[in-house]
Amino acid sequence: MEIKPGLSALVTGGASGIGKVLSLALGVKGVFVTVVDFSDEKGKEVASLIEKQNAKFHSKLEFPTAMFVRCDVANSIYYLII
Repeated sequence: MEIKPGLSALVTGGASGIGKVLSLALGVKGVFVTVVDFSDEKGKEVASLIEKQNAKFHSKLEFPTAMFVRCDVANSIYYLII
């Protein structure tokens, strides 16, 4: 599959490590990214960086090109609380 501007991705663990690197790499390509992680601070930071990268592809949009969702995908109980 060719990665091109306008595609969407959801990256679990996207606030650190390999997930962060993948999120940022997708942002460089103009992909809309949802960063899913347990860390609020790091997740919001990565989403902000992606929005800056995406600006060259999507400068006139009225919605964000990246967002952060706080979630612990390792804990099934967490889904019920949210």
